Amino acid sequence: MKDIVKILGRIVLVILIIQMLYIPNNVYATDHWGSVVESGDEFLELGKNSTTKSDKQEIQVAVDFAYNALLIIGIVASVLIGVILGIKYMTQSVEEQAKIKETLIIYAVGCIVTFGAFGIWKMVIEIMKQV
Repeated sequence: MKDIVKILGRIVLVILIIQMLYIPNNVYATDHWGSVVESGDEFLELGKNSTTKSDKQEIQVAVDFAYNALLIIGIVASVLIGVILGIKYMTQSVEEQAKIKETLIIYAVGCIVTFGAFGIWKMVIEIMKQV
């Protein structure tokens, strides 16, 4: 078994070395700062002269959808993990319960951070709605 792992490791190493040899050495840098500034100015002018405006309502709908989707995922994940840890805590021996308590502390901190972040996100969105 160890021989197979060594052989596979060597094969992967050879493949990586071959890939590194075939990476093109193209450099897309410019010598002149003036051309960089001109390109930036052209980009800004394109943005100023653009006829398409972003609709505030469309952006709000997209942000609300992302917020709600991620919040639901966070709630489902925290409930499932909490249930699994709770069942493990009830069914394990005393020594294993001590290990699970450590995991429960990490779980609680993770929930606080996750839902605190959602609270901050919602607060920022509400403040930005007023602007």
